Amino acid sequence: MSTRNRQSGRAFGSGVLWIMLLLTSVGAHGQMAPESSGEIELYSGQFYLARLTPDQPYTDRYFSIDSAAHVQIDVQTQFDTFAVSLYDPNGTMYDGSNIATLNGEYYTIMGPEQPGGLFIIPVEAPGAHYQFVFQPIVSGDYAVTISAPGITEEAPVLITVITDSPVRANLFATEPIVVVRYPVVLSAAIAENANPLRGATVAAYVKPPNSAEFTLPLNDYGNDADAQWGDGLYSGYFIPTEVGEYTAVAHMTGTTAEGFGFARMGSTSVQVIQACATLTGNVNSFGADDNGNGLYDRLVVSAELNVTTPATFVLRVYLETPLGKKFTAQGEANLAAGVQ
Repeated sequence: MSTRNRQSGRAFGSGVLWIMLLLTSVGAHGQMAPESSGEIELYSGQFYLARLTPDQPYTDRYFSIDSAAHVQIDVQTQFDTFAVSLYDPNGTMYDGSNIATLNGEYYTIMGPEQPGGLFIIPVEAPGAHYQFVFQPIVSGDYAVTISAPGITEEAPVLITVITDSPVRANLFATEPIVVVRYPVVLSAAIAENANPLRGATVAAYVKPPNSAEFTLPLNDYGNDADAQWGDGLYSGYFIPTEVGEYTAVAHMTGTTAEGFGFARMGSTSVQVIQACATLTGNVNSFGADDNGNGLYDRLVVSAELNVTTPATFVLRVYLETPLGKKFTAQGEANLAAGVQ
């Protein structure tokens, strides 16, 4: 779906009517991009990537656990011969032999051979899963160590940490489909017990379809792409120059109300498309007197388009009177290429 906005003032009677135009095009499958939802689901998860090789058959990853009563750690890889251990902030090592001292359990599980779509539960993903489920005694930085002596090929590893912490977060794009060279706005929502969490540090790592990854800082200062200070929404924007899918992963760190450090992650994607048409700027409006009584019955609005790709276009008109009354109308037309 491509969109273009234009705003103009038109004299009408004794005041000025403000008219905003929104142009959209229906895609090849007859669907328009979904509107942004007012509800964003938040999570208390973290995920980390690692890679073992015959020359480097071991690794470790550190992560923060704040005020959580239950923790699940899932280490996913294609091999079921790894040795996985857990270290708490005091340096105590846990594995399958002593995890019970944390009221916990250790599992080795094989996932399905074929992926089944979006993995809400880690073990739904293919491969071998090494899992710790426990009740943390202390908050702070934990570590998972993974060793695979004797491997003969490269082994990617995905580490997922899920807790019941009251600090939850997610990353989202305000619009899932954006026209190339128009702003893409990314926002990270962070809350603690349903209250906005302020003072976090947030960075989104954005990967364009073809070029190198770049870092986009997100802030909650109430400027640029961020609409309001201190509302727990950390936002930033960039201008896409490539057509295709942009992916983004956000790293969020900060301090809870109880003084514990936390880390969260979130991911999202945006589809960037080529514009099917643009508004040329020629907009006309006039009052129509249908019954000849000297009073306007309708306001007729027309806009000129430069169509590059034939499609069905919808033109929405948002109108506000001098007294603040608002109206909305729309028209639809199937247009060929050229100026229409």
